Amino acid sequence: HNRLIAMLGWSEPYYKDVASLLLRLALNAPGEDGPVRSSQQLLARMDPELLVRLYEHDPDRRREAESLVGRDQARAVKGAIGRFANFFAATAGSFDAAEAGWSFEDVDFAYLRAPYLAGRQDADAAMRLLLEDFAHYATLRKPRKGEDATLVFDEFSAIAGGREAAIQLVERVRDAGCALYLSAQSADGLGDEAQQRRLVGACSGGLLIHAMPDPETLLRAAGVVKVVEQTWRLDTAGPTGNSSARIGERPRIEPTAVQQAREGEAWFIARGRYEHLMVARTTISDGYRARAHALVALARAWRPQEVLPGARTWVEAQADGQEALSG
Repeated sequence: HNRLIAMLGWSEPYYKDVASLLLRLALNAPGEDGPVRSSQQLLARMDPELLVRLYEHDPDRRREAESLVGRDQARAVKGAIGRFANFFAATAGSFDAAEAGWSFEDVDFAYLRAPYLAGRQDADAAMRLLLEDFAHYATLRKPRKGEDATLVFDEFSAIAGGREAAIQLVERVRDAGCALYLSAQSADGLGDEAQQRRLVGACSGGLLIHAMPDPETLLRAAGVVKVVEQTWRLDTAGPTGNSSARIGERPRIEPTAVQQAREGEAWFIARGRYEHLMVARTTISDGYRARAHALVALARAWRPQEVLPGARTWVEAQADGQEALSG
């Protein structure tokens, strides 16, 4: 219930309350086909008049269902049903329980991709739902000790509606053995100034900053150093002999250095300290390449008809004169 409400992303209290009540009644409604296991079952039960009949023997729930029937509530009810229907149609039942269904506790590694440019609203909703589900897994379903999990979120700026959920994850799930890595193209991709401060304060593992046009807000985490700022007074004849000095502050990391950083150059900031880094591209030797080719050849020999992720098909390998690999 909470994850689906988060998927809606509605901020209006009235519409959110109506959608929440409708969803709760639909999920818990008694039915001959048992609990809701698919999006189609859920949509079929999201009818206020049907819910009134289903809760005929439960006076309290019946009164709640009757509160959804009427002209005043019709707009909010239709809006919620329409939003759920559009989302479930876009995801084509991907969140339904099925034989191939899985959850975070069932896998060692999962890669989830949302086509943000193809369907911005649906991708945003899917990410909010997944973030809420990961929070539920981290705090309730996962053991407090053991089975540590890491969530890496690339292009964090793409989920404008889910930033609050992501920030809550960063701040709350650390003690549950979970780590979060958030990546954005710029400081603005992390949210507004208040959200940036919360994220920087909650990132106990530190910040890794590459070249960006506006790094000032993030560089504050590295602190400042005291410097002596001197001034000299001049007139038309030259120096007057009068000067002054004061203690000023400047950032430990110069913003211009970050703005002009080269490829692979980075600054790691943690607990008020920093380290200047240069990432070197890894060179793969011919020996490792030959060993990788041998592993692929061995896998193909065992299962010649199976497609290997990241490798050419058996037919393509043969067409390129790689028949020797079959041995």
